[in-house]
Amino acid sequence: MVRFTTTHEITCDQDTFWNKFFNEDWNTKVYKEGLGYTEFTILEQQTESNADILRKVRMIPNLELSGSVAKLFGTNLTFLEEGKFVKETQVWDSKKIPSTFGDKIRWEETIRIESLENNNIRRIIETTFEAKVFGVGGLIENDFEKSIRRQADDSAVTYNKLLLSM
Repeated sequence: MVRFTTTHEITCDQDTFWNKFFNEDWNTKVYKEGLGYTEFTILEQQTESNADILRKVRMIPNLELSGSVAKLFGTNLTFLEEGKFVKETQVWDSKKIPSTFGDKIRWEETIRIESLENNNIRRIIETTFEAKVFGVGGLIENDFEKSIRRQADDSAVTYNKLLLSM
């Protein structure tokens, strides 16, 4: 199992970040144009209550996996992301379930925001990734960690680029 944290400065305030985070058009730009995802589809209408926001998404990410790991997962790897945003704590928790090895892979993320000077924020993503696949679990975890870190970096660049063009 690997656990790691990525942090990025985003050029907006906290309210703007979360408003964009839950905007379908914005997400399409970030995931498809910025990160090269083949698909990012909200499966169920986002539900919002006074306490939280729930969202379920189907995605086909642009993962850069080594040849042996890529062969294990095949060419049609999709993920189902189920997430919950708690308004009181301003925290997003999600799990991503792969179409291959769904019962052997655990990918969970928590996103928090810290306010910085000049109306900017620090986005903090805490990730847990575990692959219980005999003989190759460590290799899968290593490949996914690299890819997840790269995607976090790329998403921050995309967010800032899109925010500056507004």
